[in-house]
Amino acid sequence: MQIRTSKTEVQVTGRDTAQSVIHVKLDNNELKQTEDFVYMGGTVSSDTSCDKDTACRVGLAAGAARSLEKIWKARDISKETKILSYHSLVQSILLYNTETWMLKEENKISLQVFEMSVLRKILGCTRRDRVRNADITKDLALDMDIVEVLHLRRLTYFGHCTRMDPSRYPHILLYGHTDGARSRGRPRKRWFDNVKDCATLQLTVPDADRLAKERSGWRSLIHRTCGVGAAGAR
Repeated sequence: MQIRTSKTEVQVTGRDTAQSVIHVKLDNNELKQTEDFVYMGGTVSSDTSCDKDTACRVGLAAGAARSLEKIWKARDISKETKILSYHSLVQSILLYNTETWMLKEENKISLQVFEMSVLRKILGCTRRDRVRNADITKDLALDMDIVEVLHLRRLTYFGHCTRMDPSRYPHILLYGHTDGARSRGRPRKRWFDNVKDCATLQLTVPDADRLAKERSGWRSLIHRTCGVGAAGAR
């Protein structure tokens, strides 16, 4: 394998990354240390949060939504067709790689705010019209908002990880344990905490793990529980 030093960077992940400086040399050239880098379309941050990746996704999806302004304003295109265009051309960009995000409340709010701004354009109204978000989603026949769609995708990926070969890294990370003592203070939210937050399933983690082993039954369960509109929201 050949490595080009001009395109190779190193990163330290953890809590106090600002104080962590490493010196890695390759062919007598010291590699640059970076706090963020883009890999396979996703932004990987040294603090392991998804804040910058969320902002990047929203920015990319906003660009796609702006390019479709003529579609949103067209009177000869039905609302159903506009919603299909939103799912295919905007939401797909927004939700890329979101199965791996560790969402915080501010991340959820930013996703919901962006989605509602697009849906208002599709419906042809503004915030000055004082139309409630619930009325907009009902008028457009949307069963789930962007966060609920993301939960569905995360649960689908959870089932995928449980069925993986135990030697694969996602499976090891899901079921592995790290020895040692926790630092003081509230622990950071983990990806698995987001899975446990999906209380709509009304299942314990062991039961969810057992049911996820059977692919068709698990997918049928999460689609039925999370919302009938999951197929259309993909």
